[in-house]
Amino acid sequence: MGGERDLDASALPEHRLAIAAAHLGWGPVRVSAFRAGLAATEPDRERLYRHDPDADHDEAGLPVALVDSLGYRDGAAAREAAAMPPSDLPGADALLLMEAASHYAENGDGDFEPDEADWSCEATSPLDPFLAVMSREEWVAWFLDEHRAAVEAGRPGYADLILQDIRDPVIYVAYPDGRVDVWDGWHRIGAAMLKGAGTLPALVGVPPAPAPTP
Repeated sequence: MGGERDLDASALPEHRLAIAAAHLGWGPVRVSAFRAGLAATEPDRERLYRHDPDADHDEAGLPVALVDSLGYRDGAAAREAAAMPPSDLPGADALLLMEAASHYAENGDGDFEPDEADWSCEATSPLDPFLAVMSREEWVAWFLDEHRAAVEAGRPGYADLILQDIRDPVIYVAYPDGRVDVWDGWHRIGAAMLKGAGTLPALVGVPPAPAPTP
């Protein structure tokens, strides 16, 4: 599959919308609402719908029912994400280590300490390492199952990860022997696999190789 960035930038929202419609069960009403949200923010990108529970409509004066549609909100958020420059974590070693250490207690398996690893933040980290965890097809199936389960439980699901740019870096450990341990960002990886993306932002830790057996 070609990466998202191989497409013309202006086609990205429609490309992502087609994926959402095909895989997430979006019908004509939802698709129409998404396009309305996208179009409403195009003339003036400073006028974007904000998630204000007290607001009946945005400054475009759209009907309440349309503003309340999740499809409209997704459209506005997708336009906002596309208008913003890519974000990444600060490059300072101490800050990278702090971010990694915050996930260590829950996700680390105890075979190394965060400050023993070599950490780097990559704005365009390849997805290939995650194929050591699951195949692309398995990532996509897992992501869609997670989305369906969330929607059935009354939660929003993960459509936003398909429709918007993925800006928050995933955090993973790449062991010298080829193993990969994802600490944070499973759904972001699954969405990137579904979109056919080639890269995503990532905070990568490479722990020291184990000492040779005497």
